[in-house]
Amino acid sequence: MRVFFKKNRDIVMRVVIKLFAFWGACFFLNSAAIAAEWEWAAADDVYIAAVDNDSGNSFGQICIAEGDSNCYYFIYIDFTCEEDAVFPSLINSDSGAHSVNLKCGGYFKDGYLLAFNDFDRIDNIALKSITLGIAVALESGKFAVNRFNLTGSSKTIHSMREAALQGIDSRKEVKNAVNSSTGSELL
Repeated sequence: MRVFFKKNRDIVMRVVIKLFAFWGACFFLNSAAIAAEWEWAAADDVYIAAVDNDSGNSFGQICIAEGDSNCYYFIYIDFTCEEDAVFPSLINSDSGAHSVNLKCGGYFKDGYLLAFNDFDRIDNIALKSITLGIAVALESGKFAVNRFNLTGSSKTIHSMREAALQGIDSRKEVKNAVNSSTGSELL
């Protein structure tokens, strides 16, 4: 046992530190801001479903309906980060606590957009949970803590995804019509 602990002491200490940090974050989450209502919007080939909290930070999903047509979960937050920087984070919801990484997508309007690395896990939480707490580890040794109300998220996210799929389908129809008209002109 002693040999195991010596070999894995760093790993064990990191886990213990994370647990204490998460406990501290949960303590502060009880007084953190709670989100208002979910909304979705679209512009060009970008679809966003999100909710803001009282601190002005946002959590949601963004779908880009061009190229590979990918969707990402994100948090829009009011601290600075360098593009592509990775932030270890802890999330807590009705379905339990998890560790995730957030990747800085860069500056956007008045804050920074960070994308979650595990879409399926966050999707499951966003669609089935009522609340979400996020503690982002900062380089200063502190945590940026946010809490979001997920009530209504499932309906809003599904509506946004439907619109995104319709946008993709209509774009394909236009592309096919252009291709067939171009082809017929050549004959």
